[in-house]
Amino acid sequence: MKRQHPLLSTLGIVMTAILLSGLAVILWRSGGTAFSPGRLSARGKDGLSIDGFFSHAAFERNCTRCHAPLKTTMDVLCLDCHDNIAQQIAARTGSHGVVEQVNLCMECHEDHNGQDFDMLSSALDKYDHSVTDYSLVWHQLDYQAHLIDCRDCHQVNERFDVSMEKCADCHAGNVSGFMNTHQQDFGHNCLGCHDGLDRMTRFDHAATSFPLEDYHSELSCAACHSSESMNSYQSLSGGTSGEEPSVEMFRKTPKDCFRCHAEPEVHRNSFSADCTGCHSTAGWTPASWDGEAFGHNENTQFTLALHATDFDGRSIPCAGCHQGNIREFEPQVCIDCHSRGDHGAGFMDEHTAQFGSGCLDCHDGVDRMSDFDHSRFFQLDGAHSGLECLSCHPGNEFMGLSRECVDCHAEPEIHSGFFGLQCQNCHSTTAWAPATLRYHAFPLDHGDQGQVSCETCHEAAYSVYTCYGCHEHEPIEIRSEHLEEGITSSELEDCAVCHPTGLEEND
Repeated sequence: MKRQHPLLSTLGIVMTAILLSGLAVILWRSGGTAFSPGRLSARGKDGLSIDGFFSHAAFERNCTRCHAPLKTTMDVLCLDCHDNIAQQIAARTGSHGVVEQVNLCMECHEDHNGQDFDMLSSALDKYDHSVTDYSLVWHQLDYQAHLIDCRDCHQVNERFDVSMEKCADCHAGNVSGFMNTHQQDFGHNCLGCHDGLDRMTRFDHAATSFPLEDYHSELSCAACHSSESMNSYQSLSGGTSGEEPSVEMFRKTPKDCFRCHAEPEVHRNSFSADCTGCHSTAGWTPASWDGEAFGHNENTQFTLALHATDFDGRSIPCAGCHQGNIREFEPQVCIDCHSRGDHGAGFMDEHTAQFGSGCLDCHDGVDRMSDFDHSRFFQLDGAHSGLECLSCHPGNEFMGLSRECVDCHAEPEIHSGFFGLQCQNCHSTTAWAPATLRYHAFPLDHGDQGQVSCETCHEAAYSVYTCYGCHEHEPIEIRSEHLEEGITSSELEDCAVCHPTGLEEND
């Protein structure tokens, strides 16, 4: 008789059915945990509940919440519960919005490692920070050479936001003076300018459309890019004041001169807002006019030393004197202004009637006429002191006039051709007469015969003389005698050189 296989026997079949039924009951009662590779994590965020569960361990008997292999993938089920993460991924924001292959949840958030397993710490260790806008190249170690933990910089929330306070606290604890100034200048939005590499340390301003030259090169960054200036620029450009500075705001810093340099009052209504047409970064002065250095005091005949403000103390703009065209000037502007000033119309009416309206002919703005000392050019004394200016300066001609008497006083006929033109030798400014011989080195009583007449020695003119009006003139004999003394023929005629007192012997 052939022996029956034990598994196909009635008993074997009954025992197998009982075993399978018991296993089914066990699986039904365990909720599938019999196939679980390990207990689910009981760690969760304090107080955070999703669908009434505070951790994965709370539904570990319900495997279908995470596993439905014939219906959908695990990542879809994950996002059904963690809808906040789904929103990050859809908006490409937060810690999950930048992760590649973000659907592979278990690559970072593995579970079944026991109830004490911290899924968040495990994920942080695997997170690729290079996919974010901030590199950890300079943030591996802190100032004490300790490893920097993610929580040292981030807040533990659904977006894992960076805490700017933690940045400030860390750096202030080691470079407090710098951080205080830095935050005052640039605010508290560290990520607005820093990317961890750091982008600002290798920044070259010369590579921008606004290179820093001359005086601009000496400025600190905060002089143009501070929280205060950023908010001011935002207001000027129609933006929202109060925003923290960022790289984008730095890029939008206006390049117009007048944004930093208020237009001088003297320019009002005279020039365009493009300062570079006349000024450079080397200095506000000297300005450039038609390509050449220009300063009103240095390059015109009129200085502005006494014309910075008007009679009311208000600044005088260029257009105040140069009306209509900045390159032109009408003296009537002077007259109109000074008619309203301290002197008043009465003085100006008299002044222009006497000297005309050519103000610049006499005035240079210092003003040269206000402290003019005539004695430095021509002493006005005697009868000269009472003369009107126009008596000697007709037509308002003041420069280059002659100081010779004959140019104002015609030579009298009685003098003509005899006394020359050095009137001051005999006459004074007190009066023409009486005349006085002020200086005569040769004695006038020569020969002890009393004072001789001028014509005795000065036969033709008083500027030349001869001794032969009295002394015998024998040319050959005189020449011979004087040659013995070493006196040449050319020196022979100037007798007073050797005989200043009229004596034969030299004095």
